[in-house]
Amino acid sequence: MNLISMTDFVLEYSNTHKATKMEFHSLARNYAKFLKQLLELWMFVPCDDEGNIIESKFYPASMSFAVEAEAYFSKYQQAKERCLFEGFELIIKPNGNRYIQKNETIIFYNTENDNGVWRVNRKFISIEDLVPFKLLLTPTAQKQLGL
Repeated sequence: MNLISMTDFVLEYSNTHKATKMEFHSLARNYAKFLKQLLELWMFVPCDDEGNIIESKFYPASMSFAVEAEAYFSKYQQAKERCLFEGFELIIKPNGNRYIQKNETIIFYNTENDNGVWRVNRKFISIEDLVPFKLLLTPTAQKQLGL
């Protein structure tokens, strides 16, 4: 399922799903609450419990044993499964600037002057602001919505 507007959600789900009024009300309420969520890094890329990005291609140099590497990648996989949107990646530029983006859409950025603090693109505040991009929802997002 792609991210759609609340209006489209109501029209699509009221016409195509055999839900009772109570079930439809619950779905619509869940979707409205979903759209109002403020954007956070973990929604787009795998992050640990402290909100730090877990990079799939690397593991700390101190890890010298296969067991530790396997645990790291398991942690990465679990964090990836929590993401709400498909297809976003961490882009690291040669100048050290870092971006969370899909195609040309930058959601978060971190420049060398930001002291490691990720900033959200000022065009976006909540999930609702991303509706025009028709982002693909992960199974986790769909489960959260009750779909």
